[in-house]
Amino acid sequence: MACDENGDPTLAIYNEIVNRCNGVECRCESDCMSNTCYTPVQGKTGTCIEKRRSKFECNETREICLSSTLIPTYLAFIQTTNLCLNVSCTYNEQCHSGYCDQSLSLCAPAKLTTCNTTQLLGRYNERKWVANESTVNRCMGVPCQCDYQCQEGTYCNQVSEKCTEGDRKTLRCNETISLCEEREDTIMTYFTTNKCSGVSCFCDTDCHSGYCSQQSFLCEDPSQERTCNSLEVFCNKSQSNRCLGISCFCDNDCQSGYCNEHGKCASSDEFSDCEKRVRACKTPGEIRHLKNRCKGIYCNCDEECQSGFCEQIVSPYQKSMYGQCMVRTKACNSTVRQICEDGYG
Repeated sequence: MACDENGDPTLAIYNEIVNRCNGVECRCESDCMSNTCYTPVQGKTGTCIEKRRSKFECNETREICLSSTLIPTYLAFIQTTNLCLNVSCTYNEQCHSGYCDQSLSLCAPAKLTTCNTTQLLGRYNERKWVANESTVNRCMGVPCQCDYQCQEGTYCNQVSEKCTEGDRKTLRCNETISLCEEREDTIMTYFTTNKCSGVSCFCDTDCHSGYCSQQSFLCEDPSQERTCNSLEVFCNKSQSNRCLGISCFCDNDCQSGYCNEHGKCASSDEFSDCEKRVRACKTPGEIRHLKNRCKGIYCNCDEECQSGFCEQIVSPYQKSMYGQCMVRTKACNSTVRQICEDGYG
């Protein structure tokens, strides 16, 4: 490496030899007198040969270097067309044989087919290959996203994501949460029904089995049929027959028939000889205020308490007074009312 007058390194200039004879090592076409650098292995150095590239039956690599500058790290590569067998490829159009084996991504001997063997058509533009358009009428085994992309007699299996022999109309159930179809040159996605076990679901009616798990939200075998509902709302509907511990508003929401003071479905074992709740209902339209309340439960008047005594308490946070059911310890009354009037309790 060269240095300037201050001792700092400068860019080294390499004077590489061009106009090389046949049989001499090369990297780029411009290195050779014949203007042909044959490189049988992509990315490796090649050999200058006499035959002009225009006379080749096919190209041995998917890229060639046209020329190198004085800086050897810069090479002018272009993508080639008309690739030979066993050369790396993406599109059928790249290969001399007209067939790119998608399982190997290599040009392979031509196949007589009446269907498309690739997902995309290739187009050579400004010395490089680009995807031109998506194919339809794809052969069995070719990757796909929608049924309409596959040839007649096949459908797009959403698990393998490949065109598969069969007809979706005759399938026992749908293997995915959604499918797509082409409408007026636009791909539309829609949710399926009649889903197979293991597929995501929102409602029981989504599933072939008629059972959508409220825990996993997957279609499951009907032998797993629920004995109670573990959700307040399922399939956009409020659920009754709720399991223990699930939030509730009325007793009828719960399988146990009891919605406790915390608003949770609870076992009837929680019942005691006094009422821990202030209000209860069978349905939301039938709310009733409860009496026989336990010690410490909120109250407005004596008759609401099992003890027969509602001790009035002045809250430091409220201007109004509230009470708690307590055991009477005073000889005088601390409430205004013994019996609740309409609108209280």
